Amino acid sequence: MIQQVLVEPMKLEQREAPVPDLARGDVLMRMQALTLCGSDVRVYTGEKTGGVRWPAVIGHEFVGEIVEVSDTADEHLLGTRRAAMPWVVCAQCGPCRRGQPNLCENVEIFGYQIPGAMAEYIRIPARAVANGNLVTVPEGIPAEVAALSEPLSCVYHGHLRCRITVGSSVLILGGGPIGMLHTMLALRAGATTVIVSEPQRNRAEAIAALGRVTVIDPTAQDLLEQVRSRTGGEGVDVAIVCIGHPALAQDAISATRAGGTVNLFAGFGHAGVGELDLNAIHYKQLDVIGNVDATVAEFRTASGLISGGHVDVSAMITHRFPLSEAGEALEAARSGKGVKVAVLPDS
Repeated sequence: MIQQVLVEPMKLEQREAPVPDLARGDVLMRMQALTLCGSDVRVYTGEKTGGVRWPAVIGHEFVGEIVEVSDTADEHLLGTRRAAMPWVVCAQCGPCRRGQPNLCENVEIFGYQIPGAMAEYIRIPARAVANGNLVTVPEGIPAEVAALSEPLSCVYHGHLRCRITVGSSVLILGGGPIGMLHTMLALRAGATTVIVSEPQRNRAEAIAALGRVTVIDPTAQDLLEQVRSRTGGEGVDVAIVCIGHPALAQDAISATRAGGTVNLFAGFGHAGVGELDLNAIHYKQLDVIGNVDATVAEFRTASGLISGGHVDVSAMITHRFPLSEAGEALEAARSGKGVKVAVLPDS
């Protein structure tokens, strides 16, 4: 099979490799679509190295067809299309036992510790199969659209923690794919004021096309002034940081009303250190929260939102590349010119 191997940062090699052998309980998936996210790009550039087993086969947002099983108990999976939740948890550690498997201390992730989907075939470990990580994708849903179940599940996890409801006011800092998904869920939850801060024109236009959204260019307008003018001077109920720039955390704190919530949704690169106005957090009694990943239940909910047509993410796929052009796909994702980049099997 063809496999795209990241030998070291910025060095991707196409190789021929054996189709993976299966141990008991494993299944084999033929890749139908992989979508790239910011963390893939950070691994590619070398900004993100934690947990990556080199040489790496990256790719964790994917859909495929189950073409081989190793256990008769899994024969019902044969020939089905599945979206794969990429976090394989242990179900034994403290967080798992406490019902927080997204915080699993022993998690293994496709594209990091487990070879990911930048290949023609992917081995799905028995533990992932047993944990219910494979979710059915109905016919008629394009594979690259269904692959967005993964980022949507992460956003849904953070969305639940924000407690956005009918009448909420929300500021979203960053209008890339994650910011766009947060915008969709905020609107769906009934938020009446949704403000998105995004300087890049193509992304700002894509966000504006969702309707009922105010898009602000923070390089041309005073963000805090714009937020206050739209919230009666109070600030928003919820501010969500969707880009890993530490300075945005303080912007979110400044823009949030007393008693509101600041969601540091993005991962922050390198040391992840920034300066915060601690008195503002204290005297405004803000809830400042973080997020990581999602649960299997949330992944299934996100997949259902897409397959049921409740959240339309199809327009987010702006670029498609064959597997043999994976390097070009990563560069397109790195450029930020599109919204989501998909890698598909060679025809």
